[in-house]
Amino acid sequence: MKTGDSVRDAQGRTFEVGQLLGRGSWARAWAVREGSREYVLKVPLSRRDLGDARLVAACREIAGEQARILAEERPGWLPLVDQLVLADGAPALLLEPRVASLEDRIAGGCTLEELLTTVVGVLELLRGRPPHGNLKPANILLDERGRPWLADPLTPTLRRNLAGLLDHAPRSSGYQPPELVAGAAGPLRAVVDTYALGRTLLVGATHPAPAPDPLDKGHLVELKDAVLNRLRREHSNPRFHSRLADRMAALLNRAVSRQASPSPPFRFDRLDAMLERTREVLALVHPTVESVGQVFPGRGAHADGFTTDQPVVFRCTVGCSTGVQSHEEIATGLAVFDLDAGTRLRDLPCRYSVDRHPSGRFRFSFHIDPLPPGAYRIRLAFAIRESGEEPATAETTFTVRAAPGYVPQPRPDGEGGLGG
Repeated sequence: MKTGDSVRDAQGRTFEVGQLLGRGSWARAWAVREGSREYVLKVPLSRRDLGDARLVAACREIAGEQARILAEERPGWLPLVDQLVLADGAPALLLEPRVASLEDRIAGGCTLEELLTTVVGVLELLRGRPPHGNLKPANILLDERGRPWLADPLTPTLRRNLAGLLDHAPRSSGYQPPELVAGAAGPLRAVVDTYALGRTLLVGATHPAPAPDPLDKGHLVELKDAVLNRLRREHSNPRFHSRLADRMAALLNRAVSRQASPSPPFRFDRLDAMLERTREVLALVHPTVESVGQVFPGRGAHADGFTTDQPVVFRCTVGCSTGVQSHEEIATGLAVFDLDAGTRLRDLPCRYSVDRHPSGRFRFSFHIDPLPPGAYRIRLAFAIRESGEEPATAETTFTVRAAPGYVPQPRPDGEGGLGG
């Protein structure tokens, strides 16, 4: 089969063959067209490819097994359109096309954020399902919205013949864990998928340099340097670069461990555990203020507000993305408006303190020196330092009443302040 050929199935349907999309361990994938409809046609390897009749028969058996799996229409798995029999008797899978594979995106220079986002999406797809067993960038396909779809799951026949088929593969993928290639028996476990996704992250993070295998201490240093260099070129928060590189190295050091158990400290044996860690690394690319709570008066306030002989105190909780460890990484701002005069007060003496709420959120307490009687609005603003993002805000109104014996103090129009 070559580009420009026409192939006909046993039912007489004719498909025009387009470009070769790639060769895997057991099949070739071609772009084909039937009229105005475009598909992907997956054709098992032949005697010319393998030179071994036993492996050729295995490839045809794999096609049938994959057809049965994909026909179940699991969400996020590449849909099977039809199972065909070509004129020479070879079975073929007709699949829906997707925009690109993760392998294409890595080769084209996708960002670290895009790579991490895709792997998070794959881990979310796999939760609560049997292991895929054959994950690699070429089998992770992306639609026009960047959502991942999974192709080419491991079947019983593919597992039994994996070592022999990899011997004939044009290049060794290195995405299968060593125990799987060695033919280890027993149920397929999640460590197969977590290893493959770890290798995917490693290949993507170090591209275009070859990904090391195994990952030793010297390679971890090189990996951190590679991640730092990429982050300097990509849109990210420089304040968190070192932390992200350290977390990425720790994640991959565990994910691609040659030793599968015990877990921890070795390979992830649960998808949820790797998903949580990968999300933490992704969150460090652009840490954000995720939520700002209501603004509440602090101690000393009365039901109807404050008095002129006491400081004005307000509290507010702030929730941030994973990886923001200290309130010092949060830039804060405070503005007070005199509602009676319609002006913003400037140069107000102000200070704040921070502790941790039981929920883990940061709890800010703002203290403003006593204000004259009147109606006011306070606005609080929070943003991650060096993020360049618009701050998240919260505000409330309050009143100040004259305390017994209060004597008004003259002040220039428009004076007052912003502190924080």
